Amino acid sequence: MGSTGLGADNHSAVFFIENNQVARQMRTSDFGAFLDGYVGLSDLAETDVKAVFVELDDDLHVRSLVFFRIWFDEEGRADSRWDLPLEELAVRGSKGPDMGGGAIRLVCRSLCPDPRYASDLWDPDMTPGNNHFQVIREAASANTLKFPSTQSDEDNIPVLRAGDAAPAPTEDLHYRALLEADVLARLKAQSVFLVAFHPGVGHLTLPYDDIATYFNNPVAYAAARCGVSEPEYLQWLEHYENPVCLHLCSGDEACSEPLPRISQPGNFKPGQDNRCEAHRL
Repeated sequence: MGSTGLGADNHSAVFFIENNQVARQMRTSDFGAFLDGYVGLSDLAETDVKAVFVELDDDLHVRSLVFFRIWFDEEGRADSRWDLPLEELAVRGSKGPDMGGGAIRLVCRSLCPDPRYASDLWDPDMTPGNNHFQVIREAASANTLKFPSTQSDEDNIPVLRAGDAAPAPTEDLHYRALLEADVLARLKAQSVFLVAFHPGVGHLTLPYDDIATYFNNPVAYAAARCGVSEPEYLQWLEHYENPVCLHLCSGDEACSEPLPRISQPGNFKPGQDNRCEAHRL
């Protein structure tokens, strides 16, 4: 296994994510032992794990995140072919959200500084109740790994609480306009991010300059990200959501024989992948 660029701990760790929670965490030196094959994790045998490389400052504020995948074999040992330069990627990360200590450096599938590694990364979820950034921040603040800290600051995430005054009905349109303007300003400043999900491409972190294009035609945008045309994407999507033979038999009834699902639009062949063996064109 090649070098992953993991040096001393230096306030850095690896979090394993499961069901939108930090299921396991370890210092980078311990993670290195897994990469070298000295230690296995039997409960992760034959599992594709979503993990995050986390770098913290002396105040335990998150400074950089790399969302990566790693496979564990039947003995619970890390894939010997896995070789991501995590620290190098972290240094080259894009500007991410403010997690308490200023904007972080962010590396994920849709924000990868080196296309060679994009397929080994994944995109975080930012939907309410499933926000990976919030989960990671809480785990870092808890400091289960006992990193030395110079201080322990109070979290300062702006939150609209249930007891806060809501706008009166007559103020609603004005309030909404101000809110939308504020959100757009934050998106432009990259202090918040807009994430969309589409089958075939997964979660997309939308650059500010792409927002208007996306909302003008989300399907066409997703198709372009998959490297196919909009009609091709829609044909694949019909198959993906209901993988059955579409051949029309007598009486205009579809054959409907179940078929293997093609998971990527670029691999889908109309007339073949949406037809059973007896009805392929």
